[in-house]
Amino acid sequence: MVMLENNPAHVEHINQIIYNNKEFDMWYCFDTAELLRQHPKFGRYDSNNPGYSKITTNVIDIRYDFLLVNIINKGSHYVYRFDVRNTLWDGKYRISHSMRPDEPHQGVVVTKDSEDPNILEINIDSHNLDQADLRVCFHMTQKADSRSIDDNCIIINNESYYSDPCSQNVKHKGHVYISGTTSVDTYDSLTPCSNCNIKLEPCDVNGNIINGGLLKQEDLSNNKGEYNITYSKVKKPGDYYVKLTAFKEVGVNNTLLTATQIVKVNKYQDCKIGVDLDNIGRVYKGEKHLFTINCGLENKLGVIDPDRVNEIKGLTASITVKFAGTSQTCSCTIDEKGQISGRINFRHYYGDTAELSVTIPDQGEFPQSSAKKTIKLDWYYADTPKDIIDTCKDENATDFIMIKAKDYDMSTDRVVINRDMTLCGVQGKNWATLIGRGTNQNNTNSILSIRGGNSPDGKVQVHLVGLKFKNGNNAIYMYENTDLRCYYCYFLNNMHPSLNNKGSSIFNVVNERTKKESKHFKNIIDSCYFYNNFGNEICVCGNTNITNCLFVTNEANKLVNPEPKVLEIYNGATTYKNNKSHIKVYSTVYTKNHAWAKLLCYVGERGSFNGATCNMLQKPNTLPVFGEKWGNQAYTYALYYYPHFGINHNISATPHRGRERTSTGHVGYRSKPYMFAQPDGYNLIRYYGKRSGTNTYDPWTKKELAMPGNLAIFDSKTGAFTGTNWPWFKYTNTQWS
Repeated sequence: MVMLENNPAHVEHINQIIYNNKEFDMWYCFDTAELLRQHPKFGRYDSNNPGYSKITTNVIDIRYDFLLVNIINKGSHYVYRFDVRNTLWDGKYRISHSMRPDEPHQGVVVTKDSEDPNILEINIDSHNLDQADLRVCFHMTQKADSRSIDDNCIIINNESYYSDPCSQNVKHKGHVYISGTTSVDTYDSLTPCSNCNIKLEPCDVNGNIINGGLLKQEDLSNNKGEYNITYSKVKKPGDYYVKLTAFKEVGVNNTLLTATQIVKVNKYQDCKIGVDLDNIGRVYKGEKHLFTINCGLENKLGVIDPDRVNEIKGLTASITVKFAGTSQTCSCTIDEKGQISGRINFRHYYGDTAELSVTIPDQGEFPQSSAKKTIKLDWYYADTPKDIIDTCKDENATDFIMIKAKDYDMSTDRVVINRDMTLCGVQGKNWATLIGRGTNQNNTNSILSIRGGNSPDGKVQVHLVGLKFKNGNNAIYMYENTDLRCYYCYFLNNMHPSLNNKGSSIFNVVNERTKKESKHFKNIIDSCYFYNNFGNEICVCGNTNITNCLFVTNEANKLVNPEPKVLEIYNGATTYKNNKSHIKVYSTVYTKNHAWAKLLCYVGERGSFNGATCNMLQKPNTLPVFGEKWGNQAYTYALYYYPHFGINHNISATPHRGRERTSTGHVGYRSKPYMFAQPDGYNLIRYYGKRSGTNTYDPWTKKELAMPGNLAIFDSKTGAFTGTNWPWFKYTNTQWS
């Protein structure tokens, strides 16, 4: 027998085959082997010896022509249950072995459902489990009592295939008709079936009802036989199957007419969550950038529907950025605007690109969406003083500011830095110049104020490269826990009158704590220029390296006693190498004592200069400053009034003959009786009116004492730094050390 379509109405009306044969009388047979041949999933089909095929899996509600078959393994026996859906069966049957009609089957028990004469149940006892196969033949006759053929049937006119978006509920129209035949050429001649019940159920490709898939639906046809039934949305795209069942009771005997049809529904992904990585704004090197990224539902054409934002609100997402061999990921949620936001930390990263990716995982209705893009990172250029101030203040802003080759008026407010930061001048005709409050001694705000504490280790490291500090009051004021790296900078006409011009250019705060502990500061000052600043240039309370610098003072009012001109060391070890100091003020005789003002340095109780402590510096020519090991040069020539030793007289401090490049002085701390200025290569000559014995020879040239033009190392046109292997770059143009 050939399996008919899984449609009860069609099966019932197999009788149409013998409609005109009133003498019809024959046997119709069910065979286990034939069932397994058609449905091998229920057991083992032996094609060589079909009679020995074996059922191994329960058979549930399988259509076999007009039979509804169930085969259940009860452990001790098998149960065959047949629901005979054909009015030609007169109730007679015979049982034999599969494919062996002449061999009766032993050990079977047959029962019939007393409430439904169309139910036949056969039990095979435990002795025959190895032969749990059957051949059951049903006697079919036109003469069966009370079994007349009903030539009415229901016909469903419905498409067998739909392609719908998986995110939408879609209604489709169909028709049902009543007819005397299941074979029709046109539906126009059929009678519409009104008030017919329509049921939609999810099924597999064979019509077996399943859980999941499209949702169950019901409808009722109108007087035109029309119905509209909903094919529900699904979470995942793919092919789905539904069984449409139409049923209605007709006639005086309320005969139930039914019809079924399997419909294939392709649910395609009509829209996905799109991620816009083209409008993320500028990303700056070294910043903690807040990415705000637009998301939305895209249709098949890639167009975002702004009216469907609520459908994705609350979905989770992740933003990942890869750079410098590492990656950072932050989790976020789509908000009511369809946006996701996450902050990525680019601190100390100065590469040109990074890999940005966004992932919105599968969360039910929409499949996973992802997007990736190589993004460009820009340098941040400050156009105004406010740009510098605000950027340093904003804890999420960049940690590397490019300062253009022009003047910045910093007279209205100071720049406060409390995190790792770099201010880098840009090459040009002029210096990148930060101009302070001028010479007004009542204005005490420094140009830069560096405050420690707001960094992972509690210390703040600041790099200053290629900048000019002018008219500061003072230029750079450093509080505890700060680390200064200063390269290629130029300090001009700065002052610090509130502290007697101590540290007019660079000042480490001096207090009882910093005098006792050198851990609070670190200073690296390299290739910098100091020109006519008031009083002391640099005051330090921590380990310090000063190399390749030039200090020039040629204006008499820039010497302020008792502050040594170049360096005051209150704490920590200072290394001073390959520097030049030129002090030449002889046109005016100071009316006050300037014995210390002309000195190179003061070494405090807990400080050292090139390894020499204060106790080692209590005599002339003891400062370890000259010679091949240190490579420093110094010139000192000053005239001043000296009111000691009971005689008021003027003094000329000039180099010894032949020591015009190795002439300076120092003072080392001692508690008593007094601390005296100690000469290192110069003469002190007392004079009254005439300067007898003064050495006026000065071999230093104007060129070597001239203040340089812009020394910035960054070319904004090419985006490149001058030179390679800078000590403050771990990876050239990539990573700060």
